[in-house]
Amino acid sequence: MDDDEIGNLFQDEEQHMTESAKIKLRLKKFCYVIGALLILWVISIIIVVAINKPQDKDPWSKAYEKAINFIEKLDSNGIKNLLNGANNIKTIISLKNINEGNKLCQGQIASYHDNNSNITFKGMCIQEGTTGVQFSNLTGILWQSEMNTAATFNKTLMYKIGNAQGNESKGKGINTLLSPCVNIMNKAQDGILWESFGENPYYSGICASEIIKGIQDSGVIATIKHFFGNNSEIYEVLNPSNVNKTALMDFYIEPFYRPIKEAQVGAIMVSNNILNKTYFYENEYLFTNILRNNLTFKGFIISDLWGIYNNNIYNYSLLDLNMNEECTQGPIEERSPSEENLKNKTEEEEEKESATRIIAAMYKMNQMENYYDVNLFNETKDENWTKIQREAATESQVLLRNEGDILPLQNNSTIAVIGNIAFKDDYLTNNELENKNETKLDLNEHIQLENNSKFGSFISPLPEIRKLALNKSIDVLSLRDLINTNSNGKSTLEKIKNILLDTEIKLDTIIVFLTATSDRKYSIIEKNKKNKIISSLLNHADELINAIKYKFNVTVVINAPLINDLSLLDNVKAVLFSGFPGDEASNAIADILFGEANPSGHLPFSLGKKDEPNKKLSSLNNLTKIDKKIEKALKDEFRYDGIDSDGLKNNKENHGIEKYNYSEGLYIDQRCSDLKKKINNNFFPFGFGLSYSSFNYSSNINASIKGTTLTAEFNITNNSSFLGQAVPMMFLSFRDIKGYSNYLFKGFEKVEIEGYSNKTVTIVADEHALSYFDSKQKKYIRVKGPIEVCIDLNGNIAKSKVNIQ
Repeated sequence: MDDDEIGNLFQDEEQHMTESAKIKLRLKKFCYVIGALLILWVISIIIVVAINKPQDKDPWSKAYEKAINFIEKLDSNGIKNLLNGANNIKTIISLKNINEGNKLCQGQIASYHDNNSNITFKGMCIQEGTTGVQFSNLTGILWQSEMNTAATFNKTLMYKIGNAQGNESKGKGINTLLSPCVNIMNKAQDGILWESFGENPYYSGICASEIIKGIQDSGVIATIKHFFGNNSEIYEVLNPSNVNKTALMDFYIEPFYRPIKEAQVGAIMVSNNILNKTYFYENEYLFTNILRNNLTFKGFIISDLWGIYNNNIYNYSLLDLNMNEECTQGPIEERSPSEENLKNKTEEEEEKESATRIIAAMYKMNQMENYYDVNLFNETKDENWTKIQREAATESQVLLRNEGDILPLQNNSTIAVIGNIAFKDDYLTNNELENKNETKLDLNEHIQLENNSKFGSFISPLPEIRKLALNKSIDVLSLRDLINTNSNGKSTLEKIKNILLDTEIKLDTIIVFLTATSDRKYSIIEKNKKNKIISSLLNHADELINAIKYKFNVTVVINAPLINDLSLLDNVKAVLFSGFPGDEASNAIADILFGEANPSGHLPFSLGKKDEPNKKLSSLNNLTKIDKKIEKALKDEFRYDGIDSDGLKNNKENHGIEKYNYSEGLYIDQRCSDLKKKINNNFFPFGFGLSYSSFNYSSNINASIKGTTLTAEFNITNNSSFLGQAVPMMFLSFRDIKGYSNYLFKGFEKVEIEGYSNKTVTIVADEHALSYFDSKQKKYIRVKGPIEVCIDLNGNIAKSKVNIQ
């Protein structure tokens, strides 16, 4: 308000006033002007202060302030209590009454009361959770495997998955969730392939970041694992991984970069294995130079359960939380290692630093006050989270083949559904359950993620198939139907094969569920020794497929972590890679088969045999002792001085140490493949996945550099009547940099497009995606010069070029 505006307010009054009144009015007018100016001055000061106020760039700073204050008030026993966790796995497994385990976390820090300061620490509950809360007696959702999560290629959905999993965990009183896992899927014998996001380090980091953001936004500490090189899992605690420095940073540590830098993950779990002769938890260079200094990790470092194996070492200064001790004494709520088992750090100050990191992570997630009590059996299933799980299960289904468009299944047809999972559609009656004295935990475990594991399973999809078939007048015959109709003997796939080959049964399609599991130890399943991935499918379904695929239209649904030899799929009309889809598996699979949903999943790994430089990695015979020449060539760049852990104290008789030489360097994953490589019966590359829709896009890609990022813009058209989701992927070629001559996956988007319409899509590669680690300069360097930009849509490739100055 200026002087003229204020003067006009009083102009009429002033003409009829006495001189004294006029003076008072003018004084009032003056006060209004001064007041208005004073208000404007105060506002300007507030704006200037707000603009110039130093911004707190460290999201951990406030949490650390509170943690330091808390730790300073604890006595030495309270600090040691924080650093030595209790491992309760064996106790849980040995429980005769499963209901006794409702408050028994897999790992935990015991509660503690400091009498001097009168401070009470409530404790920390630590639980596995990549596919849902483990040992929760099915009171929560069984989520899809991380392999399936990656197959969705949907960043928004990944965040929702993490947030729902975090809220489930919080509702059960869990402080720290041991998820996600980012170990690279590059060894066929890996026993936990399903627990990773695939073969690509860039993509694994993207997936993990979204999951972590979701988990930690719920108030639960996420734990990224295993740091690092845990890619084989055969005798996971003994096998050395020998890696050169370039591959170490740009491949095996790359999945940890974004989760630390962008998602601010609260905890990191250390690998059990050895790196270049040294156990990870002894490796000062890795933890100090790389993890703390280079990646600026602010959270706490935790050992794997039973993760410390060099019994001669009692200096764990590089670890913050030791989860090695098995604990059986005391009440469940207060389990902690006995005093003689407490591991001491070398300096009191180091103990305080580690304890501070743990408490800071808890403060950052607002867990230090009014947090949920532990009750792992608290029912946490929520309708909204179930919808998210079904969405994830459905979007993770990868259609690999659909010759003659036999999918979705046609109306007025007859189909047979066979395979070991389909046979188990006849649920046990209540009386049968009572006779077997089964617990809720054991029900309906038709397919397990691991052999003899409680990590999770899912039920047969046959009931849902029958339900949807009714709507389309489709007759469904099950394995049991065929046996009962044609044989009085015991139901086996061998007899089914004979029935199908020897009789004239009219079937339009046979759906064969082809299933396999994995294991962390040497196993003998169907006469396969030392085979981590049981690729000879249970009940010999592979033999059945080979026998009938020339007579019938066969659709194969693969529920497995990986199938090494896909030659049995030759002449099979349709192939659906289903993986481990979780609770909503039956709905997801049936919806895809009947066209209730449009497949939009894509492989996060290359599937099948490859004639590539890394073909040895696809062989189960790649379990060789270390080559002396390679051993000599590998420098001990990360060796912790004074520690020689190559001779292991607990190396049992006939328990050989398998040593893995990552001699392939950077030539792993899709960078070993030409993007134009023809898809064939024995090979499906990273990123492959069909749809019932037909997509294409303009060959004109507008690629440009904007600031520190690269942007590619193009148009996609849906030429079919099906609403579908397309996943264009961006690959970049850094041809002037040694080791980067092939195309690197550096960006993607998932876009939904209505039938017979189009959409403009933009993919961005940020500064880190345009960088590589220079081992000589020991830092990330942004690429310069010409870059070839390739947009790939299931083998349809368009290219452009940009030049980075």
